Amino acid sequence: MTGTQSARRNPLAAASTEHRFRRRYGIAAASTLAVTILFATIGNGVDVPEATGLRHLVITFGHTLVLGLLTVAFLIAAIRQRWNRTSQAVAVVAALAGVVGHCRRDH
Repeated sequence: MTGTQSARRNPLAAASTEHRFRRRYGIAAASTLAVTILFATIGNGVDVPEATGLRHLVITFGHTLVLGLLTVAFLIAAIRQRWNRTSQAVAVVAALAGVVGHCRRDH
């Protein structure tokens, strides 16, 4: 019997499954938030003194932005007790921001 079948037969199993997902996404959100705060306060360890303008902003705050967006995606999933379209969309935006950031950093 799969977890879904068990949840259909036993409402307590459904509540347990929802709690498990909420806890896991909550742990992921707390972890990414901790790293986001670390990057925002201490920095990401990348020092490029010749970077100016937009390139400087991307190098300085790019990882913080990506991790902040991932934190939001995990929070949405924790609140809704499942990974859904909204959390997926925020995660995709985070991935795109990371890709753009790396492309901008290398040039």
